[in-house]
Amino acid sequence: MPMQTFFAPFLSRLRPRLGLSNAYTRMASRSWQVAPESHSVSPAAIYDAGELARITGGSPDRTKEEELASIHGGPQRHAPTMAFEFRNAVLAQGHLFTNRMCYPLSTHRLPLVARGIEAEFDEAVLVSSPYGIKYFGHWMRDDLPRVFAARDIGRPVSVLARPTGSQQGYLDLLELNTDVAENAFFKRIVVLEDYGHNPFKLARFLRMREIAERLAPPTAARGVMLLRGAVGERRQLENEAEVAEAVAARGFRVLDSTRATAREMIEACREAPIILGVEGSQLSNGLPWMSRRGAALMLQPPQRFVSVLKDYCDTMGIGYAFVVGHANADGGFRIDLAALMRMIDGLEARYASAPEVDHP
Repeated sequence: MPMQTFFAPFLSRLRPRLGLSNAYTRMASRSWQVAPESHSVSPAAIYDAGELARITGGSPDRTKEEELASIHGGPQRHAPTMAFEFRNAVLAQGHLFTNRMCYPLSTHRLPLVARGIEAEFDEAVLVSSPYGIKYFGHWMRDDLPRVFAARDIGRPVSVLARPTGSQQGYLDLLELNTDVAENAFFKRIVVLEDYGHNPFKLARFLRMREIAERLAPPTAARGVMLLRGAVGERRQLENEAEVAEAVAARGFRVLDSTRATAREMIEACREAPIILGVEGSQLSNGLPWMSRRGAALMLQPPQRFVSVLKDYCDTMGIGYAFVVGHANADGGFRIDLAALMRMIDGLEARYASAPEVDHP
């Protein structure tokens, strides 16, 4: 490793103080388009308009107004998939640096220097992303399909050094294991910007489904409820047990996302006509495998209304529906069972013979 690379974290972080950019999209030695942008028309979400008045807050990244705007559908631009190449780069504490570029990735603090280099690579393609490292849902929807794209360019490398049991299960089942490094030197590394749900992204979502088809037959359940419990960002469904009992009585299978294995998730959710649960990352255990003629049903906390999963559902041609809960004084929320059953009735009628549609 060149000596100057040892100081790359410090030098790259110094640049903004000097009025210089250290953004990876501007400091690459070379960049190119892997797949072009595309355009589509997003369908409106399915919901009871009378429930919208209960919504009081949006997500940490978007306002209530921005979240609500997405549910109405309309024209959408899907960003291209881009590649950015860097020479003499270093991963330090899971963050990528050159002397001119800083790409924060991991949950570790940004270091001042690159210590403890454990591996050196002549060439590699980074498959981790900042959101994928932090959020399981983004890891499923962004980082896993990125492995397919990386394999066409070079040697995939992840910074996810300590995957959860569920993550390792998906890596094994989908045959997407890669080299892993948090502290490494690269003579050449490529960073993929792959957030747009363009046809190239859709093709890789479908490859994941094709592998899952070989692992399990379609479920016989009328739907699946994935319990969230108290994990992750707080959005506690106070009557989760009551909701689970009610949908189980209708023929839904109920799974605890904190206990079920990756294989159990695929077996339970494959071709399920409805996947429902509190809006959150745990639903990403079921959405990739469910029927593309079906619908995802979000149980939305009114204090934290989030519609990020609609982009994925639109891309896959899956219907996106939600029921807004009633806020409790302690910060939790409750779902009205009668409203939920009306929504399930409507979805079952609507998607009973719906055709499968490719998007975008």
